[in-house]
Amino acid sequence: MFCPILMSQKISSIKDGTYIKVKLPKTITKSDLYSIAKKYQTNYYSNIILSCNNYLLKDDDSSIEGIEEDSVINIIEDADFPDGAYYKALMKKNKNNETMSFFFKVEGKLNKIQFPKNITVSEMARGAFSKLLINSESSFIDLINKSDQTKIINKFNDNKIFNIYFSEPPDPHWKFGKIINARVFNNAKNENTITTTISIGILNSINQLISSVEGFSTKKVKKIIIGKKEFYKNEIKNFSLKSIGINDNFTFLVEFENQVGFDI
Repeated sequence: MFCPILMSQKISSIKDGTYIKVKLPKTITKSDLYSIAKKYQTNYYSNIILSCNNYLLKDDDSSIEGIEEDSVINIIEDADFPDGAYYKALMKKNKNNETMSFFFKVEGKLNKIQFPKNITVSEMARGAFSKLLINSESSFIDLINKSDQTKIINKFNDNKIFNIYFSEPPDPHWKFGKIINARVFNNAKNENTITTTISIGILNSINQLISSVEGFSTKKVKKIIIGKKEFYKNEIKNFSLKSIGINDNFTFLVEFENQVGFDI
């Protein structure tokens, strides 16, 4: 599957036939570009390769400066996008065999699908995903074990109900650029203890760092201190960590609103 990226520096998606343009700094690396492109891939379980002008872009630390303004970059995914062809071929191949039916429940809706009796459980599962146009990489059918894969489907009762569930994405795809660890210290008086370590990308913003702190602490942040620089919430622009010189693991102080002590 191809999904175009339009660099201005910009990224785009063609899921609906239109481009989504996202500005990118010229200073990022190709590895940074890969991390950003993942946000726009169709299936989060698939691996991706980026190409530009029929050349593959390596996932490395080289600069993107050689990519011209408004170049089109494609996201190439190895995802399975079922179109019903497998189910049709399965039924055609076994058209002279007896059939049986199963129900597949997807998000509360029951779908009745007919299968040849002589096929394996593995073929039945693949056929169900094909018929229902569901990506098998990000979903699964309950009540089917690995040991069942080579067994014939007549081991199940006719009209048996199977549930199809969708897996959560393995990565929320909000971390952009090189992934680093930020160790959080409190800034309360007479306190200087590590509270937690946050995993974040160097292209993520200071605002996203603050949101992560508020997420684990359930407290409102007044400001954070990185090195000798103070960043007050609601008064800072959307600076990235890289733009203020952060490229590796670092520590920072956090001060909460109306802070008297630090009691996470």
